[in-house]
Amino acid sequence: MSKKENYYFLSSVILILDVGFKLYLQIIELNRLSSEQVPYDLNIYSWIDINGESDILEHLYNNNLDLEKYAEAMEEISIYNADLTYGDILANQELELWRTDTDLPSKPIQVVSISDFNKAMALQGKEPYTLGEDEFYLNCNYNGTIMYMEQFYNNANSITIAGNTLKPANDSTLSETFFMTSIGNNDRGSLVVPDKVVSALQKYWNIVLVQYKPTINPPWQLASSLAGNDAAHTLQTTLWSSAMR
Repeated sequence: MSKKENYYFLSSVILILDVGFKLYLQIIELNRLSSEQVPYDLNIYSWIDINGESDILEHLYNNNLDLEKYAEAMEEISIYNADLTYGDILANQELELWRTDTDLPSKPIQVVSISDFNKAMALQGKEPYTLGEDEFYLNCNYNGTIMYMEQFYNNANSITIAGNTLKPANDSTLSETFFMTSIGNNDRGSLVVPDKVVSALQKYWNIVLVQYKPTINPPWQLASSLAGNDAAHTLQTTLWSSAMR
């Protein structure tokens, strides 16, 4: 497989600082295939229930990894858990979910603020979306759920999240890639809401989105930097590749 056919992952990175603070990050590093398929070279995730509101870039820098050496552009966004589940919005549909998605109905719906969503769009060179204070978008680009998400969105008069009643902002779902997952650019369904709404929700993770400088050849330079951390820190990394055709 050529380098353009592959995307790479560095995941489950655990940095244990001298003071005993444990920073758990999942780092997903991706070879740039096209602006639509893979809009970022690197995503860094920090789980809130493990790390709290930690500064991702500061902790990486303190562990001898300065992303400024690699990054041409970076943005940080946050993902929240809604106070309703996927099962709540898909309750009136007969679902035939793929095996990997059988537990989806019990999971909270992912939510992102319109400001953070537009940060991701700007990093890709795309125009911002506009959203009224009583509106929401539904973003989905995953083949296993898109038909159900479209049916819900097309038939929904409104939803209520954290006491806020919101109506669909347009006539169809969005299909943007605003962050990467371990299965590529797939979003099973995320709500894009006004900024005021997320203030009442539980934050799930913070994500740093990175685009490399043109001269950087990922992922090996990043992997080398991670491997070069001093003995005061413990790293657990897994590196694998998969064809993306």
